[in-house]
Amino acid sequence: MPGQLNVLLAEAGVPYDIVLEMDEINEDFPETDLVMVIGANDTVNSAAQEDPNSIIAGMPVLEVWKSKQIIIMKRSLGVGYAAVDNPIFYKPNAAMLLGDAKKTCDALQSKVRDAWGRSCHSNPHLPFEYLLKQEAGDLYKLSRYLCRFGIHPVAGRMPGQLNVLLAEAGVPYDIVLEMDEINEDFPETDLVMVIGANDTVNSAAQEDPNSIIAGMPVLEVWKSKQIIIMKRSLGVGYAAVDNPIFYKPNAAMLLGDAKKTCDALQSKVRESYQ
Repeated sequence: MPGQLNVLLAEAGVPYDIVLEMDEINEDFPETDLVMVIGANDTVNSAAQEDPNSIIAGMPVLEVWKSKQIIIMKRSLGVGYAAVDNPIFYKPNAAMLLGDAKKTCDALQSKVRDAWGRSCHSNPHLPFEYLLKQEAGDLYKLSRYLCRFGIHPVAGRMPGQLNVLLAEAGVPYDIVLEMDEINEDFPETDLVMVIGANDTVNSAAQEDPNSIIAGMPVLEVWKSKQIIIMKRSLGVGYAAVDNPIFYKPNAAMLLGDAKKTCDALQSKVRESYQ
């Protein structure tokens, strides 16, 4: 209802004089370094101004896309109540942080507090606002990378098993793509990480007409710029066919337990943004 968020912010102890209405803050966005959008969709949808044919054309919105950087926290890339796609999700100055917005905010707050504690020892006069901007900026850079999951129709012990596992892990449905959906994107993909798969990414299916898997639909991961393949060994899969992608110049093999490898990579990525 109108005014609900004002009440919630007041209850949270946010000072009244830094809570601005849309008409007050819109003129400031072009000079704003970073905007964090938490949960909103239709109310920040640039189609209202950019698409005269949109059903929300002319609707007053918060013009957040005019800021220098935007971090958008939402559960998914889905539409809002107006059922209109939001172009700001794909603007070059925007980064998406998909998942539970409260958990994301808590994680960012924790990072800022840690950085504040460390800085007090080396520079006690460093402004808190500087730290917030710095930490959020690191988060922005990390989240600028669009991550998606591709699943082969026969992956797992039964069809659909991997979709269920990813859903249980909290991966948003709209970044989990089927083979036919994601194959066309590989030539424009910077990096593909293949975790455990073999036959379902075997390029012999397309490159060797004499192979027993010739013509089998596969995920065309070798067409991306780089591939990291995590497997226990260079051994063959169920089809007992060697996989040429293991030896392609854009491929790197990380042999061993894929879960341990993923955990190690995740740890290194987190360290690089601390």
